[in-house]
Amino acid sequence: PIWVRETLQQLKSRGIKMAIVSNCQSGYIPAFLKSMDMTEFFCDIEEWGNTHLPKSENIRLVMERNGVAAEDAVYVGDTAGDKASADAAGIPFIFAAYGFGEVPDAERSIQSFPDIIPAALLLIQVYRSDRLEKESPRMLWRLVLAGVISALIALVLERVFGLILNLTVKDEELYMVLLYFVIVAFS
Repeated sequence: PIWVRETLQQLKSRGIKMAIVSNCQSGYIPAFLKSMDMTEFFCDIEEWGNTHLPKSENIRLVMERNGVAAEDAVYVGDTAGDKASADAAGIPFIFAAYGFGEVPDAERSIQSFPDIIPAALLLIQVYRSDRLEKESPRMLWRLVLAGVISALIALVLERVFGLILNLTVKDEELYMVLLYFVIVAFS
């Protein structure tokens, strides 16, 4: 879908290094990215088929190869195994609830792919701040609460304006432009 490309482009334009670490066989991810014309968005990939290492070690390997510190990293996944791997690698985990599995103990989750932008940027900012000066738990809770309230307001605005667009705009390309560039930016 077009919003996947747009989301990846936004992350890349903000200087976020993106990599893929997967438990798949060697060659699967490069073939997939090439077929989807998305190779340009990722600085690195690692597959179990290349290293035969656990995912957590492959995460650390990719971080090391790209000069990314643990406090500047986040792992987005859709299974309990992904969360366990992120925990073992010492980095925060964001559960992609729209994906394949269930992670009942996930502290953070996103409901759709474009939600990754604010979630990742917020987590990275909090971890960078903690490295320099430990924030009080009260401040972190206020930050999380502000994020939840902002996300709920944005979700409501997106849904309402999306319904209005569904009723008024029939051209699919115009609909996508209005929805993802105007309404999402506004909300």
